[in-house]
Amino acid sequence: MILSLAAVLGLGLLGWHLGPAQPFLCGVVLPLSSLAVFLAGFSAKILVWASAPAPFPIALTAGQQQSLDRIPPRRLEAPPGPFWVACRLGAEALCFRSLLRNSRARETPEGDLAYQPVPWLWLAAIVFHYTLFLIVLRHLRFVLDPAPWGLGLILSVDGFFHLGSPRLYLSDGGFLLALAFLLGRRLWEPRLRCLSLPGDYFPLLLLAALAGSGLYLRHGGQEDIAALKTFAMGLVSFRPTAPVGAGPAFFAHLAYASALLLCFPCGKLMHMGGIFLSPTKAMPNNSRARRHVNPWNRPREFQSYAQYEDAYRTSMAAAGLPLERPPAEEDAAGGRARQIHVPTSRS
Repeated sequence: MILSLAAVLGLGLLGWHLGPAQPFLCGVVLPLSSLAVFLAGFSAKILVWASAPAPFPIALTAGQQQSLDRIPPRRLEAPPGPFWVACRLGAEALCFRSLLRNSRARETPEGDLAYQPVPWLWLAAIVFHYTLFLIVLRHLRFVLDPAPWGLGLILSVDGFFHLGSPRLYLSDGGFLLALAFLLGRRLWEPRLRCLSLPGDYFPLLLLAALAGSGLYLRHGGQEDIAALKTFAMGLVSFRPTAPVGAGPAFFAHLAYASALLLCFPCGKLMHMGGIFLSPTKAMPNNSRARRHVNPWNRPREFQSYAQYEDAYRTSMAAAGLPLERPPAEEDAAGGRARQIHVPTSRS
């Protein structure tokens, strides 16, 4: 974690000090380059995963597969076709269905194993992802003019309590609380802390720094919002202009956003697109309905038992093995073929 924290702090300091001195480099070149790397890397990963052969159904199941008519199947647990696969993927992507059924095994004083649900992790994941989605939607008003339909309703509901001036959005508080829970869980649980790598801490700390710098820009900074909106619209329309006059906090926030785009395709954040291509989730469980052939098998020539016996009839007769047809040999005296009497039973 120390290495990840140092990297995040270094990124912020770099944007804080270098941005005002080099506004075009930090405000135009870095964001556009990060966006290009993100789009190229994300597309390449999706293409590689989509083109990987998956000849056998390896879907994780927790219910009865469709087989006989008298046995009721669990179509969502063991999807038999594309429609139920889509339903299962929708439940995973929108409701985190597998995470909701997560359980923890503990040993009772009697020595037995007891399984307990862990709903807090599911709740934190739901709050984290949906608040992040709302925050991204809110930022659309900086890059689109006019703003999309319904965005004003989302903003009014998100800022329902009118806390402070400018008002604090509920999604900001929920995002920070969920982020603190996910980060604290990795630090608190010994087994999870032992398994965590710098690549697990870095995205969480980067998102925390990105959210913290954004809150500072909204509630504590003195930035010209109209000028920043003009700058953002110039970026998305590929007519960029350097954000002259922007403060160091804005460049630190922009550096964090660019770093997030750069590390997205090469880290665990790619589960956003990978969940739809996971073989254990995106494959139907139809091994009883259709035959699956491994495409990696080399083509082979097979022979029937009659062809095998024709090739090795003499050796099999000499060994006393039963034959379908006994071998024939030329009669040396009359030139007529005679049969050698050998057992003809298959047993």
